[in-house]
Amino acid sequence: MDLERRRCAGDAVPPAPVARGDRRLLYGCDRRGRGQGRPTAHLECAGNLLRWGVKGWTAELAEYLRDANVVILPDNDDAGREYADAVGASLQGIAASVRVLELPSLPPKGDIIDWAKAGGTAEQLLDLIDSDAKPWVPFVAGVERDEQQQTEQAPNSEIRNSRLKLIAFDDIRLSTEREYLIKDVIPRTGLVVVWGRYKSGKSFWTFDAVMHIALDWRYRGRRVQQGPVVYCALEGQRGFAKRKAAFENRFLAEDRKPVPLYLQPVSLDLVRDHKELISVIRSTLSDVVPVVVVLDTLNRSLVGSESNDEDMAAYIKASDAIREAFNCTVIIVHHCGIEGSRPRGHTSLTGAADAQLAVERDTAGNIITTIEFMKDGVEGDKIASRLEVVEVGIDEDGEPITSCVVVPVDASALLKSETFKLTGNLKLAYEALYEAIAELGEVIPSTVIPPGTTSVTLSAWASIWTSRNVGSAIKPDGVRTNFDRAAKTLQVRKIIGV
Repeated sequence: MDLERRRCAGDAVPPAPVARGDRRLLYGCDRRGRGQGRPTAHLECAGNLLRWGVKGWTAELAEYLRDANVVILPDNDDAGREYADAVGASLQGIAASVRVLELPSLPPKGDIIDWAKAGGTAEQLLDLIDSDAKPWVPFVAGVERDEQQQTEQAPNSEIRNSRLKLIAFDDIRLSTEREYLIKDVIPRTGLVVVWGRYKSGKSFWTFDAVMHIALDWRYRGRRVQQGPVVYCALEGQRGFAKRKAAFENRFLAEDRKPVPLYLQPVSLDLVRDHKELISVIRSTLSDVVPVVVVLDTLNRSLVGSESNDEDMAAYIKASDAIREAFNCTVIIVHHCGIEGSRPRGHTSLTGAADAQLAVERDTAGNIITTIEFMKDGVEGDKIASRLEVVEVGIDEDGEPITSCVVVPVDASALLKSETFKLTGNLKLAYEALYEAIAELGEVIPSTVIPPGTTSVTLSAWASIWTSRNVGSAIKPDGVRTNFDRAAKTLQVRKIIGV
């Protein structure tokens, strides 16, 4: 490794990092501490790695500190703490250890230079590192870093460097930070499952939603937190270029600024490739951190069985690794099972999700997105959309190339649509419910059921269903199974409440 250096002398301010070509080089890398040895750097050279700020740090620089024992000395302001978070995160899995030392008695916005000018010495700095440097931990909303780092300084270095911390009840602070990317639709961090049948419009809807995040546009009147998006288009990659062109032609001005959305079009085995994906994102985006990573679809990013608990657990773990690496939301676009009442495969995916959104087409062709559940959020809301065809070019045969964009559908149109026009067992079950309510229904005082709503017991509904199937060729067990499936589907589609 060829590193240029400039010497520091006396009280001279340490030089800025030297640039050679387009590569950023670290000054004084030979002074970094390795193994268990104590570093012996002169104080006048300390801080060279800290002069760039959060926007100057890149994943490339992290590689220069591979296997090093790193101590981060943040400035005494929010930017300094952001720096510590960004650098500490980028060094995970690269440096042998990462600690943070907040220098004592720093003025607001002060740094190591101010500390040194106030009389701090190299020996004092090394003593502070030994006594006060705490293992780096990622930022937790509502919890001060010092509180995150509180732990008994056990003699065992493995325990001392553990990422696991205990926070006292009285030290837990309520966060007032925004907890959404799209309010009441997509949370700020976590796993989000967007599922639906084939051709339900789930990929179009997801792309439209994350484009609003990237562009900082309000989404159907809801507030949005802007940030970069990484979209892994693993199913229909060729169509993504047309989808992008359609959105651009329909909504974006010609003199627009660059859109912070990044396409990853190569097929993935997420369990095997998630670490490489994290590295590629860090390398490509440099100091920019994505707020959303989309995996479209689960089927095309899982090598294994969606129904196998071990395969799904490994997939969820890989998704969580991406979420933790960037403190972001991971959106998993997924298909439904044969019944169409829930996401396909093992139920552990739903159990791990922080939000689950169902996407379906009504008989008018509208795309209906339902917030099935959201931890600490509103459930049951419906978002109505439709696809609008946009011409994006002319092919070699002289014929138009088209794609679609998602546009809103008026709420009144949704109410008038045939969303609840049912067929088959769903229709029969719904008719049986009406008959049961007509014969046995009553208004039951409840904090859950809307006031004045006539209700009936599930057993009474099942009894009417069974009586309608007397004399059929279906065995009694099959009759009950069909009822349970129909009742569950009607509940999932928010047509009834159970």
